[in-house]
Amino acid sequence: MQRAIQEHSTYDVIHRTIAPDGQIRWIRAIGTVSYDDANEPIRFDGITVNVTDQKQQEEERDRLLYREQIARHLAELNIRRVSQLQELTAALAQVMTKADGIKVLLERGLAALDARRGWVAERSPDTTNRVEMVGVLGYQEDEIALSERIPLTESLPVTDAIRTGQMIIVRSPQDYRERYPTLAERFILTGTQSLVAVPLMVDDHPIGAVGLSFPIPRDFSQEDCAFLLTLAQQCAQALERARLYEAEREAREAAEAASRFKDDFLAILSHELRSPLNPILGWSRLLQLRKFDELTAKRALQTIERNARLQAQLIEDLLDVSRILQGQLNLNISSVDLVKMIETSMESARLAADAKSIDLCFAIEDSDLKNADRTTNSLELVNTDSSKLTTQSSKFQVAGDATRIQQIMWNLVSNAVKFTQPGGQVAIKLSLVSGHSSDAEETNGTQEKGKPDHYARIQVSDTGKGIHSDFLPYVFDSFRQADSTITRRFGGLGMGLAIVRHLVELHGGLVQAESLGEGRGSTFTVWLPLLKDEGVRMKGEWEPQSSTFSSLPLKGIRVLVVDDESDIRDFAAFVLEQFGAEPIVVASAAEALQALAKFQFDILLSDIGMPKVDGYGLMCQIRKLPADRGGKIPAIALTAYAGEFNQRKALSSGFQLHMSKPVEPEALIAAISRLVRK
Repeated sequence: MQRAIQEHSTYDVIHRTIAPDGQIRWIRAIGTVSYDDANEPIRFDGITVNVTDQKQQEEERDRLLYREQIARHLAELNIRRVSQLQELTAALAQVMTKADGIKVLLERGLAALDARRGWVAERSPDTTNRVEMVGVLGYQEDEIALSERIPLTESLPVTDAIRTGQMIIVRSPQDYRERYPTLAERFILTGTQSLVAVPLMVDDHPIGAVGLSFPIPRDFSQEDCAFLLTLAQQCAQALERARLYEAEREAREAAEAASRFKDDFLAILSHELRSPLNPILGWSRLLQLRKFDELTAKRALQTIERNARLQAQLIEDLLDVSRILQGQLNLNISSVDLVKMIETSMESARLAADAKSIDLCFAIEDSDLKNADRTTNSLELVNTDSSKLTTQSSKFQVAGDATRIQQIMWNLVSNAVKFTQPGGQVAIKLSLVSGHSSDAEETNGTQEKGKPDHYARIQVSDTGKGIHSDFLPYVFDSFRQADSTITRRFGGLGMGLAIVRHLVELHGGLVQAESLGEGRGSTFTVWLPLLKDEGVRMKGEWEPQSSTFSSLPLKGIRVLVVDDESDIRDFAAFVLEQFGAEPIVVASAAEALQALAKFQFDILLSDIGMPKVDGYGLMCQIRKLPADRGGKIPAIALTAYAGEFNQRKALSSGFQLHMSKPVEPEALIAAISRLVRK
């Protein structure tokens, strides 16, 4: 109407009025403006019409139109989201790794809801009390740390969603300030105005959460929430499938690696067992066919013996590994002098070292005896008299199994000689230390309460081929070799160092390997706890066994030999006769019982694995006989069934001694002499 006044035109307006009864009325006014002589408006000339019904009809039409537009928008949105979910399902069906699943989830989730940023978190695999960020999209590196671990008890949208299994919605900065005050400033600085965190559920258990943030405040509709829950459910299932696929793939690869490893090991085992057979069979055949001069015959016999011992050692190593895996490797504890152990190992390795012109030396590093030095060429202590040697030797007493400690030293020294080039050096150092040393403490942490205070430290260093840094962590693993190809220079099954590690740990010690790399040598260090009181020597202290005999130590001794293998019977009879014994050999338990009924014997040697009645059964029957029929006869189990378990079984069945084949003739004669004297 103002325009009509100013422009001197007609007016046609609709306006709202409130009737006396409080009802709203819509009035249409149509007319003109009248002016006086001064051109001032003085009145309106026109009509008014009540158009309330018409206006209400128009408003109803607008409302219906708006509802139709909303419905159409929701329908289009639902169609779009159904399409997005279908695309998501198709994309997730292709997911084979967790990383791919996280990428699909974030990219599709952000696009579907016009989100600005997103993240995925899951419970840490090593603990359920922490949450780990495993995927982010749209964040700067300094804003959120991938792999950041958050305590599950901390109050955050992500932890709340995982802990409660419920969707967490933060609609505005005001919501942040009220619910997560410690995060409000951070979210405002990063431009986050609203956020939603949805748990990832598998079998009704939350395995993680997905979060989306928005640059504007947002109120999530029921449709939004339903879409998010469906999105999260599909992604959780996809991530779980990916996890299972990865686990299956890793298991398959491990199985394939184990199969390859088994094939490689069997090939190496076949090679290592067959190789010694060639010179054994070859020289044995030649010795039968031809007569050689004394020097050649001696060399042939030495070759046969050396390769037979090699085979025996391979078999013994296999048995040791089997005992270790079954937890059946036991120790016979006595007081052991490490100086003597090292000397014996050096003597055993001296021939191999001399053949390669390797300088094999032994030094005792101690404040009481600073210049002590030993070599295989001169076993005298330099600048030290024998009384000091005795004193020095007494400082290195450990409680252990002498045979096993000897095995540790032999493995380390022989390995060093084996992998050192001709003209190189192998140095052995023995010293006293407090604790394990700084290196060991760095590895194992602070020394535990109750651990020994003092250790003997044995270092075996060489100038040989060294150890590659990639292989160094696995050097003590069973059957692991730095080179397992058929072109390798050095033989063996890769068991020696694994046995060393286990034996050292059984003695309460520690072993470590160091190397600067290939071609730069290596050092193996063993720490063994010393006896509490160095002046006390334990009962049963190990001493080297003498193998010297009188000319006929078994003269007049009648021996019953029971074995189903004719070659073993013949060999045993020959050895016994050479030392003056009178052997009678039989092939079965039944024949042994018949022999006992006819003759008086001083001792029994019996195999264990025999047909019909084994050695255990034979001994049980013998022990039921009266003394005059052999019921009290001393007995030795001479068997290929080696190990502590079989030893205990033999002793419990009535044998006085268990000896594993192959047995040294001198050891057998010494054992018979001891039992007969008793």
